[in-house]
Amino acid sequence: MRYRNAYPDATILYLTLFGDDASAVSTGNKEINYCTVSYDQLILPWLHKCIKEAAENSTLRDILNQYRKTVKGLLGYARESEMEEEIIQELKRSENNIEATFP
Repeated sequence: MRYRNAYPDATILYLTLFGDDASAVSTGNKEINYCTVSYDQLILPWLHKCIKEAAENSTLRDILNQYRKTVKGLLGYARESEMEEEIIQELKRSENNIEATFP
């Protein structure tokens, strides 16, 4: 709400993890026009493009990769990849091979 008061003609962007609408608390229980920006749907794909563009600038690329990792953690994606990796490692240690595990 304070942004609307300070910049009445500006487009208000509401940053959210998964594209949810602003809560009544966020809008001060008032009808406010805003655009939802989702980490999941917009920021992650944008970061992926930025990382590709920053391929030759290792410092910037590393910072963007760390930010992407942080965002994935907030979204719960990092945990899923860690669990997938643990499953793969456990299968490799298993006496049975992968073909036997997945008939």
